[in-house]
Amino acid sequence: MMPAPVPSVFAREDLNIISYNVKGLNVREKRTRLLRDLKQYRTSIAFIQETHFQENRAPALKDRNFRTGYFSNNPDRRTQGVCILFSSRIPYIEQATLRCKQGRYIFTKGTISDQTYTFANIYAPNTKQYHFLRSTVASLMKFTEGTLIIGGDLNLALHPDQDATSPQGATPQNRHAKTLRLLHQHQLADCWRALHPTARDFTFYSSAHLTYTRLGYFLMTHHNLNLLNAAEILPMTWSDHCPIRMRLKSPLYRPRQMSWRLNESILSDVVVTDKISNSIREYFQTNETEDVTPLTCWEAHKTVIRGQIIALCATRKKAAMQETLELNRDIATLETRHKRTLDATTYQELTAKRNQLTAHLNRAIQRSYQHYRHMIHEHGDKCEGCWQTF
Repeated sequence: MMPAPVPSVFAREDLNIISYNVKGLNVREKRTRLLRDLKQYRTSIAFIQETHFQENRAPALKDRNFRTGYFSNNPDRRTQGVCILFSSRIPYIEQATLRCKQGRYIFTKGTISDQTYTFANIYAPNTKQYHFLRSTVASLMKFTEGTLIIGGDLNLALHPDQDATSPQGATPQNRHAKTLRLLHQHQLADCWRALHPTARDFTFYSSAHLTYTRLGYFLMTHHNLNLLNAAEILPMTWSDHCPIRMRLKSPLYRPRQMSWRLNESILSDVVVTDKISNSIREYFQTNETEDVTPLTCWEAHKTVIRGQIIALCATRKKAAMQETLELNRDIATLETRHKRTLDATTYQELTAKRNQLTAHLNRAIQRSYQHYRHMIHEHGDKCEGCWQTF
């Protein structure tokens, strides 16, 4: 008989890659929204365009879920800017990184569980896209090792008849054909189009021209398309671009252990505090007997109340997640309808739903900000005079 397989300490999970044009991250609230969205989508790797960070004056863009990032910023002003963020769950080991001097692209190559990858994030200009892509792709091919994954905003619809609601745009028709030939020459395939050959969907809406266009892309070489599990365009919420997501088969890696901590914000909810107070009162009325020592009764009550708090927090979290899910579903439905009809009333409803989602999520951002201030107060440096008063 064959011996029973030994359970592995590693778990297989897809590489969940997001590309997002965020149109500026110099405001703290927008950085918080981005990191919150990346966590919600369980992002493994994020390609971010238009960070608008200026070299040597860029704010921090990281948290405990995304501690590793590679940035390319404009040296002179707050414009352009791209970055690649890696989740703390991904054991990425960098080998080399190549940055554009103007913040238009960033390439990084390294290993994930001994498999070599090259990640390229590109933000093309609004004009002369073909000339930019020709020189950029040439540099990328010299840099590439292993599996190549390109993401970003090309500022160009590769197939205007399918990727735009108004094919007659300002971009000359021969520029689309040249760009397609360039990608074909380097055996690069549009991942979303490979899985949706006849579908029409878009990533950008121009309120000035009342047109939709697909400008965001993921590209991979033909011989690596077998790794592609899914590709989709997500709803547009707080940015004027839709995030795009794809899932790739990945190597094995060790999952991270999570631990529970009290969410202090629930103590400001009168309903929750009343339930906890009643639970404590009922516990001691039931368990304060001669058979149980006071110490045992006291220590055991912590476990009981902790379990009830966990249940209350789980209920609140599920309700908040359900509200977020329903708002995102409504946004996606209205967005699909507006892409098809360009109806002004539908666009007003869509804007109202986006504002409602922003207000709902801002409450979570405010709680995170309060927790951060509390942590700084507790663990930050304090002047000597402050201690002398105690």
